[in-house]
Amino acid sequence: MQTYTFDTIIQDGMIPIPEKYRGITTGEVRVTIQKEESAQPRRKRTYNAGKLNISGFKFSREEANARK
Repeated sequence: MQTYTFDTIIQDGMIPIPEKYRGITTGEVRVTIQKEESAQPRRKRTYNAGKLNISGFKFSREEANARK
């Protein structure tokens, strides 16, 4: 078995083979995929809710449901 190594980008589930290797890609092959880990891990998105002081607010259900 011969080994050929090249870098490519998977596009819609397909692995494009560089032009120089297309002549040798007939018959059975074994494919091994090694994905490079990014240098910086992705940051998790967080949501920081703001605080409101509503201690002096009076809620009126009738007023909230009033149709104007």
